[in-house]
Amino acid sequence: MGERGKMRRLSLAKSPYYHYLEEDGNFRRWVEALERGSITTAANYFRKIAYGCEQLGTTPGALTKMDTREPSSSSTTSSATSRRRRRRAPVSRPTSSR
Repeated sequence: MGERGKMRRLSLAKSPYYHYLEEDGNFRRWVEALERGSITTAANYFRKIAYGCEQLGTTPGALTKMDTREPSSSSTTSSATSRRRRRRAPVSRPTSSR
Protein backbone atom coordinates (compact mmCIF):
# COMPACT_ATOMS: atom_id res chain seq x y z
CA MET A 1 0.00 0.00 0.00
CA GLY A 2 2.59 2.55 1.05
CA GLU A 3 1.70 6.09 -0.05
CA ARG A 4 -1.54 5.11 -1.75
CA GLY A 5 -3.67 4.85 1.41
CA LYS A 6 -2.01 7.83 3.05
CA MET A 7 -3.74 11.19 2.80
CA ARG A 8 -1.62 14.15 1.73
CA ARG A 9 -1.68 17.02 4.20
CA LEU A 10 -1.07 20.67 3.73
CA SER A 11 1.94 22.00 5.60
CA LEU A 12 0.91 25.33 7.03
CA ALA A 13 3.60 25.38 9.72
CA LYS A 14 5.68 27.84 7.67
CA SER A 15 2.78 30.24 7.23
CA PRO A 16 2.91 33.54 9.12
CA TYR A 17 -0.74 32.86 10.01
CA TYR A 18 -0.11 29.43 11.57
CA HIS A 19 -0.86 30.79 15.03
CA TYR A 20 -4.56 30.93 14.11
CA LEU A 21 -4.58 27.14 13.76
CA GLU A 22 -2.94 26.74 17.17
CA GLU A 23 -5.28 29.19 18.90
CA ASP A 24 -8.61 28.07 17.44
CA GLY A 25 -9.42 24.36 17.37
CA ASN A 26 -12.61 24.85 15.35
CA PHE A 27 -10.74 26.76 12.65
CA ARG A 28 -8.04 24.06 12.56
CA ARG A 29 -10.64 21.29 12.19
CA TRP A 30 -12.39 23.24 9.43
CA VAL A 31 -9.13 23.63 7.49
CA GLU A 32 -8.34 19.92 8.00
CA ALA A 33 -11.78 18.99 6.66
CA LEU A 34 -11.17 21.17 3.60
CA GLU A 35 -7.84 19.39 3.06
CA ARG A 36 -9.68 16.09 2.68
CA GLY A 37 -11.47 17.53 -0.36
CA SER A 38 -8.82 19.74 -1.92
CA ILE A 39 -5.46 20.77 -0.55
CA THR A 40 -5.34 23.78 -2.85
CA THR A 41 -8.77 25.00 -1.74
CA ALA A 42 -7.82 24.55 1.90
CA ALA A 43 -4.63 26.57 1.42
CA ASN A 44 -6.50 29.33 -0.40
CA TYR A 45 -9.32 29.63 2.13
CA PHE A 46 -6.88 29.51 5.05
CA ARG A 47 -4.70 32.24 3.55
CA LYS A 48 -7.61 34.52 2.68
CA ILE A 49 -9.36 34.20 6.04
CA ALA A 50 -6.13 34.61 8.00
CA TYR A 51 -5.15 37.67 5.96
CA GLY A 52 -8.60 39.18 6.49
CA CYS A 53 -8.32 38.57 10.22
CA GLU A 54 -4.94 40.30 10.29
CA GLN A 55 -6.33 43.30 8.42
CA LEU A 56 -9.44 43.56 10.62
CA GLY A 57 -7.59 42.83 13.86
CA THR A 58 -9.83 39.89 14.75
CA THR A 59 -9.75 36.08 14.90
CA PRO A 60 -11.50 33.41 12.82
CA GLY A 61 -13.68 32.54 15.83
CA ALA A 62 -14.74 36.17 16.23
CA LEU A 63 -15.61 36.33 12.51
CA THR A 64 -18.12 33.51 12.93
CA LYS A 65 -19.83 35.38 15.76
CA MET A 66 -20.17 38.67 13.86
CA ASP A 67 -23.62 39.91 12.96
CA THR A 68 -24.00 39.50 9.22
CA ARG A 69 -26.61 42.23 9.04
CA GLU A 70 -24.47 44.84 10.76
CA PRO A 71 -23.51 47.60 8.31
CA SER A 72 -19.87 47.70 7.40
CA SER A 73 -17.78 50.85 7.59
CA SER A 74 -15.68 49.63 4.68
CA SER A 75 -16.23 51.55 1.46
CA THR A 76 -15.35 48.54 -0.70
CA THR A 77 -18.17 46.50 0.79
CA SER A 78 -20.75 49.22 0.29
CA SER A 79 -19.72 49.80 -3.32
CA ALA A 80 -19.84 46.08 -4.04
CA THR A 81 -23.30 45.89 -2.50
CA SER A 82 -24.56 48.86 -4.49
CA ARG A 83 -23.19 47.31 -7.69
CA ARG A 84 -24.98 44.08 -6.92
CA ARG A 85 -28.29 45.83 -6.31
CA ARG A 86 -28.10 47.99 -9.42
CA ARG A 87 -30.47 46.86 -12.13
CA ARG A 88 -29.75 46.95 -15.79
CA ALA A 89 -31.87 49.07 -18.08
CA PRO A 90 -33.96 47.03 -20.48
CA VAL A 91 -32.38 46.57 -23.87
CA SER A 92 -34.49 47.78 -26.75
CA ARG A 93 -34.31 45.43 -29.68
CA PRO A 94 -35.04 46.58 -33.19
CA THR A 95 -38.19 45.10 -34.61
CA SER A 96 -37.87 43.33 -37.86
CA SER A 97 -40.21 44.32 -40.67
CA ARG A 98 -41.57 41.40 -42.59
